[in-house]
Amino acid sequence: MLEASVAEIAEKGLDATTMEGIADRSGVSKATLYRRWPNKTAILYFLADQLVDMIEPADTGDLRKDLLTVFEPLAEQSYGDGPFALLAPTFIAAAAHDPQMRVFVQDHVASRRAGATKALRRAQRRGELRGGVDVTLTVEMIAGALSERACLLGKPVTSTYVRKVIDQAIAGVVVDKRS
Repeated sequence: MLEASVAEIAEKGLDATTMEGIADRSGVSKATLYRRWPNKTAILYFLADQLVDMIEPADTGDLRKDLLTVFEPLAEQSYGDGPFALLAPTFIAAAAHDPQMRVFVQDHVASRRAGATKALRRAQRRGELRGGVDVTLTVEMIAGALSERACLLGKPVTSTYVRKVIDQAIAGVVVDKRS
């Protein structure tokens, strides 16, 4: 059912997707779907919860390595060729006009970025970051670059690209150890 729902929504978009279409594609009855989910939006919420793994950052003692343990898997899940990546445009489009979906997407994004925030706060406590660094803004800079590349420019978000973005972002926030 998960696979069928992802394929149906990714292919048709949420507006054109029907419970009947999901039922036909998955080989289950509409009654079975309706017993579990009241509508296709509820299925979309369910899919989001099922398709995304929460990413806990490693604690290597090195900010760059810790951020890579968050953003490389996040990029693969969000911008690769997996099921969540197929649905990401649907979530974004639905959030533009559905306040409940907007809150869901905002919460989802915040939880996905929590690992990076945690890694940066640890680096702050270790004295790796310059004073006054805005941790949230740093996370937004990295995530924003990855999102723009995939969603707006239609370019792949490779591991090499993730590393370049992280290197560029942390170059502006880490303490210069040469001084």
